[in-house]
Amino acid sequence: MDAPAGVGFSFNFGGNLTYTDTQVAIDNHQALIAFFTNKFPELKNNDFYIAGESYAGTYIPMLAGKLIDDKTNFPNFKGMLVGNGCLNDKLLFNTVIQYSYNHAFIDETYYRNAVAKCCNGKASENCDWYQFSANPNGNCFNESLTLNYANFFTGLDPYFLYFSCYLDQPGGTNSVEDMSYKTQKSYRNTMTNFHAKRFNYPPHVQASLPSCSHHNDAEVYLNRLDVRGAINVPGNVQNYAECSDTIANNYITEYHDMTPFVLKVVQASLKVLFFNGDVDSVCSHVQMLIVGHYKSERDDRGVVEVLISRATTL
Repeated sequence: MDAPAGVGFSFNFGGNLTYTDTQVAIDNHQALIAFFTNKFPELKNNDFYIAGESYAGTYIPMLAGKLIDDKTNFPNFKGMLVGNGCLNDKLLFNTVIQYSYNHAFIDETYYRNAVAKCCNGKASENCDWYQFSANPNGNCFNESLTLNYANFFTGLDPYFLYFSCYLDQPGGTNSVEDMSYKTQKSYRNTMTNFHAKRFNYPPHVQASLPSCSHHNDAEVYLNRLDVRGAINVPGNVQNYAECSDTIANNYITEYHDMTPFVLKVVQASLKVLFFNGDVDSVCSHVQMLIVGHYKSERDDRGVVEVLISRATTL
């Protein structure tokens, strides 16, 4: 599903493009009801899983909670999968710094000076950079942000380090090439602006960021007229775009920790899979190394208790 409505080929003709985490969960739930009730009722009795990546680390656990509560429409909901998900802002912020340092994205002298100034004798791994980022007047605000967004200034694509970013527009006047460059730039800027708003980055950060080489591939393909026709996209639906500046700029993040929603799925004895590729530096695999594990145990009454264990070091 393309969510929120207004990105991809999902549409919202009502004019209000301000969404919250809760509203997106409601919309996704209603969309799935329509899918299984009106469009493909023959699929309703199949085992059903939901999956997503990146900010779907918020969308998927919240949607899973609604499916658990709606056994009438989703009798065979079995579990969820989240890839490189944004599950906890504090964990995400702090582990990205370790990821960047261990990939040599951060100047060694600057890093050591920042740790000496801000961490009260502790190692950086045990330093809460996230709390510093929440206080613009604090002593270590600038250091926390500089360390956190170092991965955006490497010349590599921070979402996929095997790809490069380009500082200059490609040559040529072909309309596909023009569209390619524009969608690369738009996707990168939209994602970065959303990330910047979430973590209080200063405005100058976005201005100097280049576009990346691969983010436009699906957009160029899906906006071909023959492809739109083949998949029955109505003519009054907007061009396909993976992101929307308007939606991103007006989006209201309500939850910064998905633990309660994940635990609800675990307590329902459903299957949960978190998986991470190691070349996404934004929602990196390092956070999963210290999340620990969700473990369910039944006591004599048959009540499920959920224990969360967290390692203290990476």
